[in-house]
Order: sequence, then C-alpha cells, then structure tokens
Amino acid sequence: MFLISLPIELFCHSDPLLVKYKGEFFFPLLKTYKATDFGGYALGSPDYKALQSEIESHGFMIVPVIWWGSNETNMKPDRYPAPPSFDNWLGTDDRGRDVFVRLIYGFRLSMILALFCLFVASFIGIFWGGAQGYFGGKIDLIAQRFVETWQSLPALFVMLLISHLFEPSIEVLLVCLAAFLWIAPQYYIRGECLKVKGATFVQVARSLGASEWRIFTCHVIPNALTPLITLAPFIMNQSILFLAFLDYLGLGVQAPTASLGELLRQGKENMLYAWWLCFYPLLTVTLTLLLLNFVGDGVRQAFDPKAS
Repeated sequence: MFLISLPIELFCHSDPLLVKYKGEFFFPLLKTYKATDFGGYALGSPDYKALQSEIESHGFMIVPVIWWGSNETNMKPDRYPAPPSFDNWLGTDDRGRDVFVRLIYGFRLSMILALFCLFVASFIGIFWGGAQGYFGGKIDLIAQRFVETWQSLPALFVMLLISHLFEPSIEVLLVCLAAFLWIAPQYYIRGECLKVKGATFVQVARSLGASEWRIFTCHVIPNALTPLITLAPFIMNQSILFLAFLDYLGLGVQAPTASLGELLRQGKENMLYAWWLCFYPLLTVTLTLLLLNFVGDGVRQAFDPKAS
C-alpha cells in the first residue's frame, strides 16, 4: 500500500500528466505554467478543467485516473460535505475536497513520517542501549536511571506541552515522537548486547587486537539487531497512532496538508449528517494499524529461533 501511494501524483492530481497545445508539449506535473500559455486570460496558474475545451480544440491532454488534487475544491455540489458521487467516490470534506484523494495523501504522509521516526528512534536506541549493554558498569547504571526517569514522563502530555510552546510544524512533530519512541529499541538492544558481548567471536576479535569501538560497532551491534527488526512494525504503528492523535487535536501537520487525523476531526464534527467523513478515515486508520500488526507478527515468527 505504501509503495503504491508513493507515485500517487501520477494517478491522483489536479494537473494533467501531458498536454499538447498548438503543436507544443507541456508537462504540468514537472513544471508550473501560466494560464496564458493555454489561451487563458488569468494571470495565475491555469485551471486545466476550465481550459479543457480550449486545449482539446488545439491538441490533447492526458489526465490522471482521478483528476482531483488533495487541496482542490469541487464547485459542483450545493453543500459541503457532499456525499459520495461519480465525481468524488468517497464524498468530499467540509471544504469540498475529495476524501479519497486526501486519504491517500494522508496515508502516504503518515507512513513517511512513521518511517522517519523509526529510523531516528532506532539510531538513538541502538547506540544508547548498545553502549549500556556492552560497556556496562557505571555507564549502564547512570544511563539506565536516565532512561527510567525519561520513561516515567507522560508522553502525550509532554507532546502537547511542546506543541503549545512551539509553532506546530512537521519538524516539531517528529522531534516530539522520536524523543519517546527510542526507549523501546533501547531496552531490546541493551539486553541483546549484554548477551552478545560474552560470545566467542567477541573474545576472538579482542584477542586479535581489535579495538573496543571496532568490536562494538562491527561485531556486537550487527548481531544484536534481530529484536529491533521484529519491533520495527510496532514502532511504526505507535508513530502513526500518535501522529493521528496530534493531527486530530490540530497540533500536528498543519492545513492545508492532508492528514488522517485532520479527516478524523472533520468526521467527528460532521458525524450526524456526513457518515462518509467518519467511516472512511476511521477504516483507513484501523486497516493501517491492523496490517502493521500483522507484519510485526509475521516478522517476529520469521525470526523466532524456536519456530519449526
């Protein structure tokens, strides 16, 4: 689903894929043109739907399967939100924007941010927990006290506080998430490093003169990553849930960027007379979290040494 959503502009966009006008080819997805380039009179960007007849009378244009942008308003309905129709398969939101298109763009954004959080949290957890498990002693004692103190903080309340102190943005959102998601990888890596550092290949590397840093980075850490691989889908699951929660409160991704939490908030506000705004975003979030759980269970079974 995520791989399919990556090139979504080729299938869901307000601009045509290719335009031939008066013998000249244009690529609106790659370059912004003026309305006057296609016989229009406006000074801004062209409205390709309004210029369709003009363009096709002097050439042709190839449009996406779903000819709606994530922030484009459908002016045909009498009221918003508009129910599902031939033009908008899953209806529109309270500003006349296509729900199906915004769901796809919101899903892609959630997955990209969740992957980024996964990499950042894993990087911090690997080296923090790895250093604790491998070097031990006072390093492990002091670092573990800090981890326990940090873990005792209520994550959601701290995220809300940071969101109020700073202007909401994607960067602030990612910092908030990564600040708490690294704790779970840290515990797993610490435990694995405590086990791996006593292995025979570590003793052999040390006897051959390898430095402690080389043993740590080239031998201990690579052999301690298996639990993290099985944990990765669940970290992404938690990231998407947090992202949707903050977007729902209006403290995450800011308008007009499409997000799952923003659609859920619209669904709650229009619950009585716009069922599609409740049902489809909730179904998307539920399926995403459920499928990530299935992936996590599958990866865990694949790496289980006790599995037959």
